[in-house]
Amino acid sequence: MVATADDKIEAQGLCYLLLDDDGKIAHDYQFNPRVDEAAELAKRYLAPWNEADAGPRRSSLAELWTADCAYVDAQTQTCGFEQLAARAAAVHRSLAANGRILAPAGRSQRHHDVAHIG
Repeated sequence: MVATADDKIEAQGLCYLLLDDDGKIAHDYQFNPRVDEAAELAKRYLAPWNEADAGPRRSSLAELWTADCAYVDAQTQTCGFEQLAARAAAVHRSLAANGRILAPAGRSQRHHDVAHIG
C-alpha cells in the first residue's frame, strides 16, 4: 500500500493468486508478512524436510499431509503421499549435501484454510 500524496510505502503484503485452467483468477489470498500466527505449523511443516531418517520423515509427513495431497515447487509437481515422500527425501538429500536445513523465518500466517510460511 502506497500513499498517493508522496508514494511512501505504508504497508507490504503477499498476494497468492490461484488460477483456473483458462488463466483466470479463481482465488486471491492476501497475507501480511510481518505477522507470525502459524509458527508451530511452520516448524512441523519444515521438520520432515530436514529429517535424515526415512521412518520419522514419513511419520511426520503423514501427520500433516492427506493421502491425496499435492506439492508444487519450482522444479516439480507431485500428487499423492508416496510422491510427496519421495520428493521430501530428495530435497533432504540435496539440503544435506550442501550443509543446509530449512528453518521458519518468523512470518507465517494461517487463515481461511490457507497458510503462508516464510
